[in-house]
Amino acid sequence: MSEKIIVVSMAKNEADIIESFVRYYMTFADGIIIVDHNSDDDTGKILAELQKEYPSLIVDQLKTIEHVQSEVMTNLVKIAANELGAGWVLPLDIDEYLIPRDGADCRSLLNNITDDVISLNWIEHELVDMEHERDVFLLNRLCNRSSKVNVMTKIFLKGSFVQNNNIRLIQGNHGVMKLAENDSESLAYAPRCSEFILAHFPFRSREQYVSKHAIGWLTSAMKYSVTTIAATNWKRAFDKICENDYEIPKIKDAKFVGKMFEENIALKYTDSKPINVLSRVMQLAEKICDKYARETAVHKLSTITVIMPLGHDFDAAVDTIGSLLNQTIRDWKLFIIAPNDIDERVRTALIECDGRISVVGINNDIVPEGFVKLISPGRKLSSDCLEKEAIALEIHREFNINVTYSNGKDAMGADVVVDHFCAQDGTDIWNGIKDTPYSLTGGVSGMMLRNIPQDLQLPEVIENYQWQEKEILGKLLPGKLFLVFSERFV
Repeated sequence: MSEKIIVVSMAKNEADIIESFVRYYMTFADGIIIVDHNSDDDTGKILAELQKEYPSLIVDQLKTIEHVQSEVMTNLVKIAANELGAGWVLPLDIDEYLIPRDGADCRSLLNNITDDVISLNWIEHELVDMEHERDVFLLNRLCNRSSKVNVMTKIFLKGSFVQNNNIRLIQGNHGVMKLAENDSESLAYAPRCSEFILAHFPFRSREQYVSKHAIGWLTSAMKYSVTTIAATNWKRAFDKICENDYEIPKIKDAKFVGKMFEENIALKYTDSKPINVLSRVMQLAEKICDKYARETAVHKLSTITVIMPLGHDFDAAVDTIGSLLNQTIRDWKLFIIAPNDIDERVRTALIECDGRISVVGINNDIVPEGFVKLISPGRKLSSDCLEKEAIALEIHREFNINVTYSNGKDAMGADVVVDHFCAQDGTDIWNGIKDTPYSLTGGVSGMMLRNIPQDLQLPEVIENYQWQEKEILGKLLPGKLFLVFSERFV
């Protein structure tokens, strides 16, 4: 019986070949999983269009900046084997194409292999014409092949091997480590397989060459620092580019092989426009600056105080507490304002749920340690809500802005309409809702306060253990600026 074949890969700024990759492997694979690693080009858009054609194409997004290939690919291999039932898992880069020798087909060759893990040597390929036909299927373009086999190998794994072992892929998919219970590791045996050509097309244009090594080395340095043995090939090319040497290395002793795939495959979403290298580097630089500023701000934060009144809607409170427990920022305390006659079993359950939770009476004094989040039972926060709100307040201390706001999801009321993070005049927003029966969609729960204003006495803005939203907004908004997120956190 034919075994299920799943291809797994990561993509970053691969708009020039991502469609070729997907369409080629869909000629014999049962499914593909691709993680789009924060691409700044049209990679994501092209993958979204291809998903409409190929239901078995799974695409996920990774927003980290650092080059975390080993971690991500290890996880994808496990998903393919354990969740999708793959018989074979093929970890591949987007510029690698598995070509069967002697006119055979990949599926039949893989089905006849009995080893649990196999290794294949790269063979470098280069396009004869890098300036034209950029919108043509990669393997339909004329190319040259190195007469030498690269000493570096790539590995393929049987799904059963992944299921029966705790494994970790080596950076670059060059090998697989087996992890023992005592945390020791050993390299899994992977005999060479000569049934295929693993065609590697690392460079497709001068702009792509420059972009690949500029972005690749910078993201690698963010993970390992510049003092590292990782990605040294990227570092060498990076240094040459810094010296105005943009020439693509030519394959020595290359031989012309023509088209690698005779069947013509039409591309729909790949264009021939040149790559804007400066744009990619600038966008990466902006992300690095943002990461630095946010990490610096996080270290300055004090404990965030979250306050929630609770009547008898215990189930709603459980949902809210669950979202707090999943926050990316862990330094918070929750004060639940509850009636004195609250069921002792409920009180005990709330306190024992997490050591950061306290249950207090309505007249108890709450002394916030840092920024303050007022929230209503039933409102669930996105996992990065507290972190993003607190960082925004910390970074903008010098601007004398004391409130952040985000609109709510699926909530009744008015939205504060913005298309990017900005400051808004609270007076205009308040005038738009003060004489209406509705509030803002985010309401009080969509806000974080730098502190509790002196004119905002908590017992006076709680009725039947619910926030009196309009009264609170009437004290927080008029005459003040507040920071508004375009994302919805609540």
